[in-house]
Amino acid sequence: ARLNSTTWFVPASAGQAGITSAIASAAAGDTILLGPGTFTVSGASITISKALTIRGAGRGATTISTSSNALDRVFDINAPGERVALVDLSVVQTNSALRCYGVYVNSTEVRLTNVDVSSTVTGYKSICVYIAGDVSGEIDGCSFTCDGTSSQALYVYTTSSLTSSRTLTIRNSTFTATAGSGDRYGIYATNSGGTGTL
Repeated sequence: ARLNSTTWFVPASAGQAGITSAIASAAAGDTILLGPGTFTVSGASITISKALTIRGAGRGATTISTSSNALDRVFDINAPGERVALVDLSVVQTNSALRCYGVYVNSTEVRLTNVDVSSTVTGYKSICVYIAGDVSGEIDGCSFTCDGTSSQALYVYTTSSLTSSRTLTIRNSTFTATAGSGDRYGIYATNSGGTGTL
């Protein structure tokens, strides 16, 4: 439901379809408020391709969750040159068939504030938050916890196509990675020629 010219509200009873509909209807720069409860994701990831703020009712109060083995990510954020924010919510992913990313970000200025991300993957790599390409933004007051055969709580990858350096600011956040026999990184940063500041 539209609350005013720039704000939308989605109750948990509307589920993933309600979030998808609000994203499609919202204009760039709008805010989508998610009510308390659990939004179950299945069939397709939640895709964001324009500047938006998705704000929940609080960590643990609003949860976006999937246990679908067909999905390798909960949020798929691909809005080059735009700013996308996730605020005051939890993302929970379990999977036993694919390498997984709780939140996948490509070439977008991303702001994650008071967000918990949990990714538990059996038999494959687990990544809570993957930020690639034209990387910039801020992570503040977040907790990322992942478990897989190998795991990276935060994976940052910059590319050689960047024409200037980028900055990703991290404050007051924790990154926990556990794994069976593979590598474990709280924060893993790599590049193919790009430069930036973490």
